[in-house]
Amino acid sequence: MDKKDNLNNVTDLRENKDTLIEKNTEQVVTNKKPLPWKRIIALGFAFILVSNIIFALGVYKFSWHDSITRTVLRVVPYPAVLVKSRIITIGQYHKDLDSYKNYYKVGQKADFSSEEGQKLFKTLKEDLLNQLIEEKIIQAEAKKMNIKVSKTEIEDEYKKLVEVNGEDTLKKQIKDYYNWDMSTFKAKIGLKILRNKVEEKIKKDDIANKKSKVDELLKKVKGGEDFAKVAKENSEDQSSAEGGNLGWVSKGKYAQEFEDAAFSLKPGEISNVVETIDGLNIIKVNDKKENEVLVSRILIKTITLDEWLKQKKTEYKIRTLIDINKINP
Repeated sequence: MDKKDNLNNVTDLRENKDTLIEKNTEQVVTNKKPLPWKRIIALGFAFILVSNIIFALGVYKFSWHDSITRTVLRVVPYPAVLVKSRIITIGQYHKDLDSYKNYYKVGQKADFSSEEGQKLFKTLKEDLLNQLIEEKIIQAEAKKMNIKVSKTEIEDEYKKLVEVNGEDTLKKQIKDYYNWDMSTFKAKIGLKILRNKVEEKIKKDDIANKKSKVDELLKKVKGGEDFAKVAKENSEDQSSAEGGNLGWVSKGKYAQEFEDAAFSLKPGEISNVVETIDGLNIIKVNDKKENEVLVSRILIKTITLDEWLKQKKTEYKIRTLIDINKINP
């Protein structure tokens, strides 16, 4: 075999080798499968989960409050407080806190960097948290009572404010003091109306529950039993120790309903049941001058909204998840 033949054989071997490598490479490329979509989704969820854990750690443990965090919290509803099944979000808390902080800065010229300002901010944080908790309780209880607030009621209340302040002035004040838009302001009006309606309902129910007791006491004193003795044994007023004696009363000291009844009585007369903000009253006039009456009373107190809310807070097993003490002005 001459040199030329040897050279041709070597060339053929190289070509065969190159062809084999190319085929193997094509086979590897062909056999390489794309990343399964389920794995991609799983990796995505894992990334989101880890990101949320890190973010939650920053929010709850280290009380992050920078602009990026606050932007995220406006979108992602991280809970600040659990009121049974209802949630107060961190975003909601910070949004309202910023609004009230702005009110004190603009309206009261508060300096939150001063010692006095820091005390004010501490009180503001606590009051706001309590307010939001009470709103959730009232909303939940109002639903049970089938109490609702209509758009018409909100608009009527808004019109009253416009009549007093003028619409342009009112809108400017809302924006300047609280940085609220009109929908936020009207939502606040709705919450106030709902609170008043719930207060009226619980007051009415409590009066109904206690009316029979007061009627029985009225029957006793009008039947001749000693007023001072009945007052001492039953009245829930501080004056009970003195047999219900309030001393000389002039106009402007007590509720209008109380004074109207007292000044209409003659010495020795006893009123029917008089309802006031304090509760249910039985009034006796012992003596009378031109502008004063010597009065005794039996008072059976009716529940206040604050007392009712205090009871409900124990029932709702409230869990606060954020440390408001770590929030700085």
